[in-house]
Amino acid sequence: RNFHRNLTINDDFRCSMAALNYSGLLLASKGDYDEDKYDEDDDGDNEQAIDKRGSYLYFKPLNEWKVKKDWHHKMQYGESIQCIAQGSGWCAAYTDAGFVRVFSQDGVQSQVFHQ
Repeated sequence: RNFHRNLTINDDFRCSMAALNYSGLLLASKGDYDEDKYDEDDDGDNEQAIDKRGSYLYFKPLNEWKVKKDWHHKMQYGESIQCIAQGSGWCAAYTDAGFVRVFSQDGVQSQVFHQ
């Protein structure tokens, strides 16, 4: 018997980093803030649409009871994730703005450090 269920993830956030433990899968993407890129895609009609330029942190829980839901967090404009880590009950992202953002595995940002 497998420990985890089969899982499929759409790469809507252009993920380039990953961290995995028994609690879940943490994915992140770097921001792409080149002003000349994506101009033809900006229609501004759908605020729920994923910003292709943004830097995102995405967590997919791997619990058997399906109690927790997956979540994502968009970094502030101009702030790009450089590396990620996760442990027992927490996950974190370091950004190019010098911030370490710590989240619970429920998606609540609990601490922010700046160097």
